[in-house]
Amino acid sequence: MQLILPLKPQQISFISDENWLIEGNRNSGHISDLLLKRLNEVKQDNKAVLTARHFPGFLQVERRLHFAQQWELETIVTRLTPMDTVVRVAIPLLEGEQVLGEALTVKNNNMQVQLQQNQQHFSWRSLLNQTDTINLKAQQTDQWIEHWNLSWQPIWHIEWQGLPLISNGKIGSVSWQPWPGEQLDLQVQRPISEQGQTLTLDGSVLHVKPGQRSSDIELSLSLRSSLGQQHTINMPAGAILSDVTINGRDIPLQIVDDSLILPINPGKQLAEIKWRQTAELTTMMYTPKLGLGLTGVNHEIELFMPSDRWLLAVGGPNLGPAVLMWGVLFILFILAFVLARLQFTPLKSQDWILLLLGLTQASMLMLMLIIVVGWIIALGIRDKRDWAENRIGFNISQVALGVLTIAALTSLLFAIEQGLLGQPEMQILGNGSHNNYLHWYQDHNDKILPQAWVISLPLYVYRILMMLWSLWLAFALLSWLKWGWQCFSRDGIWRHINLDMSANKLSSFKNNTNDKNKS
Repeated sequence: MQLILPLKPQQISFISDENWLIEGNRNSGHISDLLLKRLNEVKQDNKAVLTARHFPGFLQVERRLHFAQQWELETIVTRLTPMDTVVRVAIPLLEGEQVLGEALTVKNNNMQVQLQQNQQHFSWRSLLNQTDTINLKAQQTDQWIEHWNLSWQPIWHIEWQGLPLISNGKIGSVSWQPWPGEQLDLQVQRPISEQGQTLTLDGSVLHVKPGQRSSDIELSLSLRSSLGQQHTINMPAGAILSDVTINGRDIPLQIVDDSLILPINPGKQLAEIKWRQTAELTTMMYTPKLGLGLTGVNHEIELFMPSDRWLLAVGGPNLGPAVLMWGVLFILFILAFVLARLQFTPLKSQDWILLLLGLTQASMLMLMLIIVVGWIIALGIRDKRDWAENRIGFNISQVALGVLTIAALTSLLFAIEQGLLGQPEMQILGNGSHNNYLHWYQDHNDKILPQAWVISLPLYVYRILMMLWSLWLAFALLSWLKWGWQCFSRDGIWRHINLDMSANKLSSFKNNTNDKNKS
């Protein structure tokens, strides 16, 4: 008999003989509908007779296990029989199961489940203790059947044995439908994590501004970290720290035993380190040697050389500047030896070499080479050629030689001015470099940053050399001008044209033309 209580009492007592049993929640304040059962069954031919009023409820117990950072279990009890009666059963909990929630009754490690009329589902959530082995066993009962569903995250490695697997088509989720008494053993392990890099260097830029007594240096680091940590950077000996900022925020730090410890926060950040290096600027200069303690990509070196240095050679990572002047000088040396083989000029190999060396410092190198070299060759040709009676061609060549002489002398004066007052022109090109700005790039770098080097001399050495070249040119030019005047004035400077003779020739030409037209 089912006792439906519309008004829930606070307390209830039950008195009967040994033939009756009452089931239901009878705790104070939680009294629910009660079920009255007769213990002795009416038997007929030694068999229990079931009537419609006493038809037992039949359930499905589904346990859904989910293994993540925490192991969670959701148990869903579903009525499979008609919902016209109250069903009460005790579902055993798993070993290490901790039930969450209130208004749930657990006795002797069993969940007291009660399904009211027209109630089909009953569920609760729990936490499981994390162990290496889990044993699932279907109860030997005729009151319910069990379904097991397991899902997990990649942080767990799971193996099972004892029951055939029922695939549900989901990745990372499996199911079983055991018969009463069948068991399933789960072996759960957490894969050992590989030791990986938690700090990544996306890029670094080293700015170096050398001076006569010290150098100002700045290192910019673009970092990404998955953990909060401290990272050590090996600084060069004698470094005097000026400023350290991380994402624009000043950080008070000090260099201890040539090491700087940076506080790194999780996420992306830009660290800027500024310091001063006390050292004199020598002929052979290297950028600072830094040990970052981790490999990285996209490393750049920017070197700002002082304007009072004469750069002779540079080197560093593969993608960087080059001094192209040495290649130009090699070509000019070959040209000088070829020009020295010309017999109609008084210049020897050393004269051509010195002349071309000085012209390399002019900003318009090719134009000046064409003008000056063409002037000397033109004078030699003028000296060797016999113009005979070609007076008009002779006069035109004299005018052209005069103009070319003025242009050549102007070019030489301009080259002297450039050499004595201007900056050395060493044809420095590559990766955006020019003059005193040098830029290198390396796509991958080791734990120790690559270094760049520069060979340079004080600018006054260049000035002295250009002054010596100017003095040599002045003395050499005196002898060249004397030789040039002799070439220019050979067979006269100018030839007069007889206008009467020219008129007679023109009249004769017209008469001959008219006679031909009449014919």
